[in-house]
Amino acid sequence: MVNGHERILPRTRRRVMHAIELLGYQPNVHARRLVTQSVETIGFVLSNRDFLNPFHAGVLTGVEHAAAAMRHEILYASCVYAPETPAAELELPPVLRSRGLVGGVILAGTNYPNLVRAVRERGIPFIVFGNNLVRQRQSLPDCCVYYDDASSSRELVERLIAMGHRRIAFAGDQRQPWFARRRAAYLQAMARHHLATMEYTAALDSPHSYVAYGEAALGKLLERHPAPTALFAGNDNIAVGAWRLCHRRGIKIPGDLSLAGFDDLEMAVLIDPPLTTVRVPVDEVGRACVEMMVEKIRRPGEPQANRSIPTHLVERASWGPPPPEGA
Repeated sequence: MVNGHERILPRTRRRVMHAIELLGYQPNVHARRLVTQSVETIGFVLSNRDFLNPFHAGVLTGVEHAAAAMRHEILYASCVYAPETPAAELELPPVLRSRGLVGGVILAGTNYPNLVRAVRERGIPFIVFGNNLVRQRQSLPDCCVYYDDASSSRELVERLIAMGHRRIAFAGDQRQPWFARRRAAYLQAMARHHLATMEYTAALDSPHSYVAYGEAALGKLLERHPAPTALFAGNDNIAVGAWRLCHRRGIKIPGDLSLAGFDDLEMAVLIDPPLTTVRVPVDEVGRACVEMMVEKIRRPGEPQANRSIPTHLVERASWGPPPPEGA
């Protein structure tokens, strides 16, 4: 009757619905799956991030499109929590508090091991967006979709070196795992060519201050003697901050300073000159999350390899050869 069958007497329907209200009944999608052999609802939880964030909104769009194509619904929720809170004490959204509300859940945004532990202890099938999982020296769980930000970061630095740059700087808060991986790739490329590094890796004030961070980073780096001829910004917002400082000081891009970012957000083509950056296929990340989630629910207990999505270097007009020495 709960499923809407018509051959139920109105009197019986009213009694059952009254009982449902009294008991607070919630349909169990796992039991229903045994009958229908399908997964109708998947949870999408965005942790410690804003749904309006362009990057995470792109992942969400990929999730939506993939779910629609596979005839599944998405139930959205947000979750803000501290990494030091014990798993048993986390204040979870309803989609994570009830095992029967969704068939499985995608944990997106920025997450910590305590939430992963809490979801696992509740027996809810889950997939994690691995790039923003702050692992605290722990390895990735066997349920991650992530994009490869190391390979394209190395390629970016190698391209700058091939152009003739020797004083290449990096800017990004090394406490954040995504910046730490990009910095590690930068360090590897510089070491391979026996080049000295120039870094600004101070702590970020807040997730919304990347542009200000970029201005401060380049300001500090330009105090070096000799100054860098190229900057690899940890993301596009940091690059925009560096671009703003260059605009104010009359520093020509790329004549005086070559500039590159990461993410390929819309702003990358709105600044002048357009920004060289690394493109993250966020829609593919979202689609892979849904595909892996459905597979995990349909084949419980079967091991699944983590999925890595490749990224791509996008060359635009913000970089070029270094200025002549003494110019």
